[in-house]
Amino acid sequence: MTRVIIFDKLSLAHAIEPKYPGAAESLVNLTACWDEDMLYSCREDIIGLHDACRTRHDHACRFLNAAAILSTDTYRIALDSLDKNKLAAYLERLCAREIKPLRGMAGKPGIENPRLLSALTDKGIHTFTDTARLLCKKIYLISDDHGAVSRVMLHKLRSAALAAGHNIITSCCPLGPFDKLEHILIPGLGLGFMTSNRMHDLGLLIDPYRIVNSKRFMDPGRLKESKKRIAFNNKAEYQMITQAGQLITEAKKLHTELEAYYIAATDFTKVDTMTDEVIAKIERIAAGYSR
Repeated sequence: MTRVIIFDKLSLAHAIEPKYPGAAESLVNLTACWDEDMLYSCREDIIGLHDACRTRHDHACRFLNAAAILSTDTYRIALDSLDKNKLAAYLERLCAREIKPLRGMAGKPGIENPRLLSALTDKGIHTFTDTARLLCKKIYLISDDHGAVSRVMLHKLRSAALAAGHNIITSCCPLGPFDKLEHILIPGLGLGFMTSNRMHDLGLLIDPYRIVNSKRFMDPGRLKESKKRIAFNNKAEYQMITQAGQLITEAKKLHTELEAYYIAATDFTKVDTMTDEVIAKIERIAAGYSR
């Protein structure tokens, strides 16, 4: 099936590079709708705004990288204080009770769909709890400020759900998008497992079926030995994320100013004409496949 790609040079970060241009994908070049003379006359302002916006994004990424390092350090400290046997026993009971094997799927694993349900925005940390509530009537909320219990739990639950043949949605933390699981949704069971911590208290946003308090699986005495280091990490991580959020807010303001130049230079009548042509093309393709 042909895929139509919208290509807009205003911000290459929003463009999708075609893999098979012409053969399996079509380009729609909206730059043809610009008044380039107008944009050229404002080039100094446009270049300045673009560079300032990118600089703030780069700095925000550095602060978030620093926050991720601090978060990982806290996780490793907490992992040493984790009662792994107690947690393993709880998870065995939980999986037996909630994650039944799907009939007719013996030996066939489920499909995992990675999604980002949380993000740091110009308005702070946002989690799409509406998505979770829509797909899952029963949500376990894992209250975990240190990250060790939730990570172990979610990786075990992920493996159990896939092995049982269930399709799942997994969401990693934006600070650890490749290995730090934060939420798991199993729509087929109407079941979800979500992490709540000091940075995003989901207890205020959803009505959980049950709250799993991570402290029950931790050795408080051993954790206390690193109390000062954890407190330092928590404070510094909060400051890094707060600073990153401020930079993102500034970048958004600059981007809005930048967009104003392109809006003023765009002939939207041409945009409407191109849109109609794309719709007609999609309809022709759809008609061909329906025969």
